[in-house]
Amino acid sequence: MDGIMDGGESVMSGFTSGMSGLVTRPFEEARKTGASGFLKGIGLGLLGALVKPVMGLTDGAASVASGIQNQVGKERLCVNVRPARALDRSDSDSTDLVLTALNLKAAYAQEFVLKRSKKMGYEDAYLNYIILLEETGEEAIILSEVYVYWRRARSLWGRTWANISHCTFQGDSVGIVLYARTASPEASNSSGGRPTVPTMGQPESVTIKCFSREKALSVYSVLALNAHRMGNPCNVIPPVVVSQAAWLSDAAFRDRFFSRRGAAANLDNELDNYRFGGANLQWQEPYAGTQEEVLQFNEAALQRKFRDWRELDERIWTLIWQWDSVHKGLNASRCCATLIINRSASPIQITRVQMVHGRNLSIMGGDKTGYETESRSLMPGGCAIVFIWAFLPSPIEIGHLKANINTAAFSITVASTQRESFCEGLGGFNAGFLEKTVSDWWSKYVIVCF
Repeated sequence: MDGIMDGGESVMSGFTSGMSGLVTRPFEEARKTGASGFLKGIGLGLLGALVKPVMGLTDGAASVASGIQNQVGKERLCVNVRPARALDRSDSDSTDLVLTALNLKAAYAQEFVLKRSKKMGYEDAYLNYIILLEETGEEAIILSEVYVYWRRARSLWGRTWANISHCTFQGDSVGIVLYARTASPEASNSSGGRPTVPTMGQPESVTIKCFSREKALSVYSVLALNAHRMGNPCNVIPPVVVSQAAWLSDAAFRDRFFSRRGAAANLDNELDNYRFGGANLQWQEPYAGTQEEVLQFNEAALQRKFRDWRELDERIWTLIWQWDSVHKGLNASRCCATLIINRSASPIQITRVQMVHGRNLSIMGGDKTGYETESRSLMPGGCAIVFIWAFLPSPIEIGHLKANINTAAFSITVASTQRESFCEGLGGFNAGFLEKTVSDWWSKYVIVCF
């Protein structure tokens, strides 16, 4: 029966692959070389429509024959009785795998990670498995290269590392601070039906109960080892600090520690008592100009001096709103606005902005905002906005965005999907995302370097 089922799948796969190739191959080749590729793709699609069903029939017959042979033959068919052993990562080098005692629960966790990534179509690898309650073993933390999972008795919680800002130690529990924010629904007032200004909610925070201080320290230490995968690793306090009894009980001890962090944001991702994203979703009058007018207007606005971070945040939202106003329907085009703030004592030069996916970009700022346009340098305390926009979506262009921003102090990847955003401090500098807001057609990032 297994042979017949495999044979049927091979036959169906051959036919469906051949038929779908008639549509997909022309577009794939056209994306590479244009009109000539489109014609080439038609030929390849026709060839596949003839060859792949025949290959499917051949593979199907072979599978049925193999099944018959296994049934009547004397050879014993062997299958695995447990999943592959899960190997731990070395503390000194995460690429080194360490052979430890067999842990069946960890092996099943590794199997879950690999099967889920294969089913969802992305690459992933198992990292770690931590049981929270030894008596039952039902609650556990599963870490992979892409996801953090919290498995409970009857539920499973999971978020990508890119969606996590940082983690906090809370005594007998561990907090995970996320970038996801919720906005209140738009409402109409009585004066004319104009939507009121929505307010951005507090960052979502998940508390993982660990049932003891020792277990909480163990979970926090493992998460801290993976701080580089989070959006704001600067806010992951070293385990050697939080393990001290004074961390939770002595406010003066915490104040002395934070004073040494200098101009960094606080653990709530507030910079000078302001949380970026507070201006998002504010309703404005629809903009009726052109794309060029949007860029000219906002380039001039973002060169003027601003009173505080809220005013700058409002200017960035105006740019996104106006761009979205003139790109509707068939003229829709994604955009990404990235604010970079230099809180270090040294100038930072933007050496390269590499477009991976997208159409064009503009770096907005001026002397009043602490940005030298000629050298593309951010002065201490200065800031600039890197604005990127995409091609119009089409059958041969997905219309998404991705760009790498490189300096001597940090390396950043921003995109129209949150999973692909990444930030790494270089040369003794620290850098992290204060805000990650990603919607279907626009994305907004705020990065601080100190």
